[in-house]
Amino acid sequence: MPLTPADLKKVDVQMIRDVAGALEKQATSLGDIKNSFPNLPHVGSWTGVAATAADTELGVFGKLIGAHSEGRQAAAAKMREAADEFEAAKAKLSKVENEAQSKFSIDYAT
Repeated sequence: MPLTPADLKKVDVQMIRDVAGALEKQATSLGDIKNSFPNLPHVGSWTGVAATAADTELGVFGKLIGAHSEGRQAAAAKMREAADEFEAAKAKLSKVENEAQSKFSIDYAT
């Protein structure tokens, strides 16, 4: 379904940028959590089968957290690209609206 000029006028570009910023903060937070694993109190002082199992699970969890962090970073980048494209399209529409003043009408639905 194509985007109409009426749809374009409703797009809140700043909201897209705000969501991208929130995703970036989440990505940073998740990365910080993952990076803290080597500094956990048990590292280097706990040995044995249980310690090995815990370290293995932390490794799995770290990979999962890392994937979520990377996903949020990628999504934020795409959202910023989309915001830039919406901003450019809104600027073009504004230019057309200015040129149209008293010369022709715009059907915003199509």
